[in-house]
Amino acid sequence: WLSDLEFYNTELIFLGKPIDKAFLRITSAPKMAELKTLEEKLKSVQQETIGELRSKFIQHEHELSTLDMDIFKMRRKRVEEAHKRHWEMLNSFVGKTRQLLNEVFVFVEQQLKLSKEVKAEYESGGLAL
Repeated sequence: WLSDLEFYNTELIFLGKPIDKAFLRITSAPKMAELKTLEEKLKSVQQETIGELRSKFIQHEHELSTLDMDIFKMRRKRVEEAHKRHWEMLNSFVGKTRQLLNEVFVFVEQQLKLSKEVKAEYESGGLAL
């Protein structure tokens, strides 16, 4: 679980780069606000969600490592329930992160397409800067 979190954290750091570049190309206030919202979501996931999940997973792993087999057998149901909850948290996180990644990619792709269209119009003489 921790390696999954680390993977997505690295992915989100990488995703910040196209967002930074998109800021340089955007001229409309609504698109700037949309990009700012995406950036805030990204930072929230990185700073809050990943940190919170990491703490819970580390605590869970610590609890598991301190149990001997006799105690584990006595607490098996509780341990399995906690394990299931953590697995569900990770799956929820992955789903939300994938949705955020998709939102950012779609936004950046739209901005790149718009930039190409503006450049082509300028180069054809249809647009004066």
